[in-house]
Amino acid sequence: MTRPRLSTLTRGGRAATLAALTLAAAVLPPMTTADPAGAQAGPTLELVDQTWIVGDDPVVIVVALDEPVDKARLEIRVDIPVTSRDEVRAVHQGAAPGGRVARFGGPLPSFADADDERAASDEQPEDDEPEDEDAEGATHYRIEIPDEEVGEFLRGSPGALPVTVDLAVEGQVVDTLVTHVVVPDDADTDLEPVRLGATDSLATELAHRPDQTVVVPTTELDDELDRLEALPELPLALHLRPETLSALQATRDLDRLDRLGDAAAGKELLLQPWVPLDEEGWRRTGESQRVLDQYVRGRDALAALLDADVEPLVRLDDDATSATVGLLRSAGAGGALVEPDRATTDAASLDTAAADTTSFVSTAPDTTRPVEVVDDNGTPLPALVLDHDLADTLDDPDIELAAHRAATELAVLVAEQEGERAVVVDIEGIDPAALTLLTELIDDHDHLAFVAVSALFDSDPARTPDGAPVRIRLDPTPTPDLDNDAQLLRAGDQDLAAYAAMVGEDVLVAPLRTVLDAAADESLTTDDRRRYTDAVTDRIDRDTDDIVLVDTGRVTLATRTADLPLTLHNGQPVPVTVRLLLRAEKLVFPDGDTLTVELEPGENPVDVRVEARASGDARITATLTSPDDHLLLDDAAIPIRYTAL
Repeated sequence: MTRPRLSTLTRGGRAATLAALTLAAAVLPPMTTADPAGAQAGPTLELVDQTWIVGDDPVVIVVALDEPVDKARLEIRVDIPVTSRDEVRAVHQGAAPGGRVARFGGPLPSFADADDERAASDEQPEDDEPEDEDAEGATHYRIEIPDEEVGEFLRGSPGALPVTVDLAVEGQVVDTLVTHVVVPDDADTDLEPVRLGATDSLATELAHRPDQTVVVPTTELDDELDRLEALPELPLALHLRPETLSALQATRDLDRLDRLGDAAAGKELLLQPWVPLDEEGWRRTGESQRVLDQYVRGRDALAALLDADVEPLVRLDDDATSATVGLLRSAGAGGALVEPDRATTDAASLDTAAADTTSFVSTAPDTTRPVEVVDDNGTPLPALVLDHDLADTLDDPDIELAAHRAATELAVLVAEQEGERAVVVDIEGIDPAALTLLTELIDDHDHLAFVAVSALFDSDPARTPDGAPVRIRLDPTPTPDLDNDAQLLRAGDQDLAAYAAMVGEDVLVAPLRTVLDAAADESLTTDDRRRYTDAVTDRIDRDTDDIVLVDTGRVTLATRTADLPLTLHNGQPVPVTVRLLLRAEKLVFPDGDTLTVELEPGENPVDVRVEARASGDARITATLTSPDDHLLLDDAAIPIRYTAL
């Protein structure tokens, strides 16, 4: 819904002004509350605009009614200020405020009467301004909080003043809107700031398929780009999927690649593997090197395709442990974002490698200050705890209300005067319009600021009562069993390494390596991964099927020592290196029984020096393999007849 701002709202036409009602309603009729199902079916209120911080001007709240309704009234209740974030959230979630300051309201004009009056006259309002409606026809109502009744709290009681607006039809409440008005403490000018950072994910499905085709989910990607482009000024820390960038390059979709680069310009790019991984799951199967290789490929893709530096920050999975932290540190991580439910630990469960256990917490630490997570050697890594409460506040269909509520939570943190705070919020799925409005509200506050996530690590850290930095240890949690998956990938790795030893790291190997790297994606099941690894093995089998020993039939040698003429066929369009292993009971090979041979495409004659121990018939077994003996290419029995005396 496109809604005008408070400064541009018109005052004529059908819109009603409730300022007069604030003085008229001394005694209000009792009302009953409808059940939730009934409330959802009726008309609803949405916040259009409001005074957020109390100043010299009247405090105004503008609401919209989404559909016409007769015999309706608005009831407004103002309660005493709350002074903590928990209290603000509790009121938003339906808890009764601490005490009522004032209650007022009045009936809304009849829609039927207004329509009759409109039909009787074609004249515009005297001020020649349009009616106070938005693009979807919702009518706006302006509520002015009366200084006469609420002035003591509006002007002299710092905190967040709860304002509840009830929409009642025939005495029954059908919808309720709860917001807050911030009353600043003008006497306290020495306040520490609250700095807010935001992280977002540009997530799409895996584009690389087992058959080496690449299918970019363009609709999904365009939706993500639309959302990112709607926040050009927000200093985001982005989780980009490097595999998606590689897919755009592979499909020559350079327009989308450029669009993504433009949208990400000025943002921080977090350290990412090439595909999303369960790092701890792979580590437990002995696949730490696979994790490290994925991070190298991810970093290289981000740097090469976006020409951007990567911020050495990672987001820890739900199953991350202290050992995962150590692995990610090896991958280049210098800081971490951690889930709030992981930010607890029992100091008694820590092993002695953690050193000073007195700095560990046994309850959830303050999520608005940097903490430290420790690796399996007890070495700390700076960390920020994600603030999901603020994300929940912002995730509301009424974007105006969501932004004001979030801004109020942050403003109350400032007023708590407990030092500088650092709040980091994951905005994935949050309406960009709510975030844009939140940015505007933050700009209006002297002690709130949107900053880069990396800058939050410089904030005052959380500390224990003894003054030590708060450390959290990530104890083991259930992790998916990836043993079978690891075996599949190892087998694929071995096949590909053997093939690479034959043909070199060229255009034949790189696409297969990409398939194996894609197979590590955390979205895949074991059966999915088997399809990827089978595709690699099948392709190698096809490519090596025509590297063979040519059947020469019986070979007759006239001397005791002679050169055995063999022919090896290479059906590949590139040179390949193979190993030829020879075995025989009546023959010896003076130059050795194992030869490494480079084969050009087509037929390749090879002479093998042999020496007979006696005249007569013999048989040579020839085996053709990859240089590491892993791939069996061909084998043959070659009959030999010696005619020498």
